[in-house]
Amino acid sequence: MKILRLIYVFFALLTLQEITAQTPSWTINPANYQYTMSVIGVGLFDCEQTGDSNDMVAAFINDSLAGFAKFNTIIGSNAYAFLTVYSNVPAGEIIEYKLFDSSSSQIEDAILGDVFQQNASIGTAITPFEFKTDFVLSSLSLLNDTIYDYSSAGDTVSSLLLLNELMAQEQASYTFVNDSSGIDNLKFSLIGDYLILEETVDILVQESYQIHIRATSLTGCVLDEIFTISVFNTNVPPTDIIQNPAYVDENNSIGAFIALLQAVDATPIDYHNFELVGAADIWPDNEAFIINYDELLANKVFDYEEQNEFRIQIEVKDATGNSYLDTFTVIVVDEIESNEGLKAPNYISPNGDGVNDFFIIENVELYFDYSLYFYNDNGNLVYSNEGAYDNSWNGISNKGQELPSATYFFYFVNRINEAENFKGKVMIERPTKY
Repeated sequence: MKILRLIYVFFALLTLQEITAQTPSWTINPANYQYTMSVIGVGLFDCEQTGDSNDMVAAFINDSLAGFAKFNTIIGSNAYAFLTVYSNVPAGEIIEYKLFDSSSSQIEDAILGDVFQQNASIGTAITPFEFKTDFVLSSLSLLNDTIYDYSSAGDTVSSLLLLNELMAQEQASYTFVNDSSGIDNLKFSLIGDYLILEETVDILVQESYQIHIRATSLTGCVLDEIFTISVFNTNVPPTDIIQNPAYVDENNSIGAFIALLQAVDATPIDYHNFELVGAADIWPDNEAFIINYDELLANKVFDYEEQNEFRIQIEVKDATGNSYLDTFTVIVVDEIESNEGLKAPNYISPNGDGVNDFFIIENVELYFDYSLYFYNDNGNLVYSNEGAYDNSWNGISNKGQELPSATYFFYFVNRINEAENFKGKVMIERPTKY
């Protein structure tokens, strides 16, 4: 038992010696000084306010101890030091403060000092003086909190800026805080003080990101901040619909394809939805058509003689809802109907008065595969056109001579299908020459 007691005493002495070695040997005799001033303050170690009653603050004047106190007065949630500073000079001496951190047994210089003034009182319990080893970090910010739709992995989003309470920039290292506030941390990376994107942005998938970043200054001060990064919609509206006008053959079938609708859009890789819109009394022609995705289809059988042009209103919307309205024209292409005969005059008077001067075939562009021949009453060929006739014949022979007033016979020959040939006659009347 005696041996055990000796061992206990030995270790107790070692512990006491260790504590004594760690605690500053600050002592002062107030009787040696004529003047005093008081400071009420809180202690900040690496920007964190202390609550340890063993932490201390000491005042030094000309490198000599001029007072010390522990942060052992608790008022509310704060630990205060009530420090008396001593001097034999009534005013003007520079006071420097030192802080003792009992958890690390470290003594550090405070960054702020004072000027001694007898009977002065610095700080209160409401607005205490701050004995601190570093300036408090005041803000952590992203210089840019917006990214553009279609931004790609590897793009730099922004740089980070850490400021202290003097609004001076602090150098720091940055890390993500992976908690519920940093739900999108994995979609970014940090390189130095730069925030880097790690995925391609699509506003249709995600309109904003939330990340949680911690800044640690070179002196060990820490500041966390939660950031929301918005996605800027770069999707511009469509500006036109091509394939306008479109054409549909007469006597088509219902559901017949008319045109592939394509929007003019400066946004790359965009999606477009087309829809017939407008009130029925203003856009009655809409009923004649349907849209299937991007295809304009017939919803009726068209008759050229009944109506040969339709005006409809189409709205196109892109992937983000931007829209464009377009008035769309659909023209019915007349079909050549042999039982109706060729729609052409049987009389021309090429006198230059602008009336009946030319042999005009209605919808002549439909007859691109026809040849035209004119014969006199003796059966002699007086004019021929082997190509696509353009309604330009005015009674001039192939030899360049004016044909006299008479009746001529024409053959309009289909070069592919003789069953679709036309024939007829036309009278040329020229003014009487004296």
